[in-house]
Order: sequence, then structure tokens, then C-alpha cells
Amino acid sequence: MTILTQRPARLAAARRTPFAAAVLVLILAGCQDDPAKLFPRPEARTDAYVLLSSGSRLGLAANLLEVLEVEASSTFDKTTVVGIDGIVENWRRVMEGAKVDMVSRRIMATNDIGSLGRRDSGTVTFRLKTPEGGFRDTTMIFITTWAYKDKHWRIRDDAVFAR
Repeated sequence: MTILTQRPARLAAARRTPFAAAVLVLILAGCQDDPAKLFPRPEARTDAYVLLSSGSRLGLAANLLEVLEVEASSTFDKTTVVGIDGIVENWRRVMEGAKVDMVSRRIMATNDIGSLGRRDSGTVTFRLKTPEGGFRDTTMIFITTWAYKDKHWRIRDDAVFAR
């Protein structure tokens, strides 16, 4: 009688083990973060663009590590630089050389480029100081590529072009 009691118990336990393992796998898979769901909302991306322009003006290269890949590139019309230090210097040159008072971006479209990439496009407006003491706005277009790497979304390429 003992043998019969132990045998069904072992069979029941054997049947439960694969089921429990399957449930555990599904729970763990559900807990993993989906990169697409982690993509920053438009407000957060706009904040990243503000940090890119203002952080560069202030020389805050370390702060840009939060939003830029280490080997990111930045293009202004025909000038392309690679790396955070180059991007900071390029933005600083544009901001000071053109006497830029303010920069604002308007995201008009966001497209998927593979499972781990997104591309924002839209307009960027530079508010320039005029020699007369006033201001004038210059609007250009931008295309920014975001990539998911090391569990973070960061800017991989940022390009600003004249219309």
C-alpha cells in the first residue's frame, strides 16, 4: 500500500514540475523590460534635446552621458563630429558664433527603425540676437536617431539642416 501511495505522488509531482517551470518562465519573461515600452515620451526627449544644446553651451559633457551614446555623432549642415567632446564643442561653436539666445525643438514624427531604434524628425528653432539688440528666429529641420543599448535609450545621431 505504501508503494501505491508513493507512486501516484511522484507522478503528480512530476506533472506539476514542468507546469511550475513553464509558469515561472512566463512570469520572468513578463517581468523583463521591453525596449519599445521604455522609449522616452516626447516630453522626456524634448528635455534631452534641451540638455544637448544648453549642456553643450555650459560645457557639461558629463551630463550628456545620460542622453548621448559615447560615440554619438552630431551634424550641422555639412559639419559632422563624433563623440561627446566633439558634440559639445560643435554646439558651443554654433551657439556662440551665431549668438543663439534659445533653442527649441518640435518633434513632428517618430518612426521605428528596427526593434532597437527610433528616429525623431521635426523643426529646431534658434532664437538669434541681432546686432541691433533684438532677436530673430531661424528655423531648421532635425533628424535624431535614438538607439537602445545597455538598457538605456540614448541619442546615436543628431543632425540639423537648413531648409
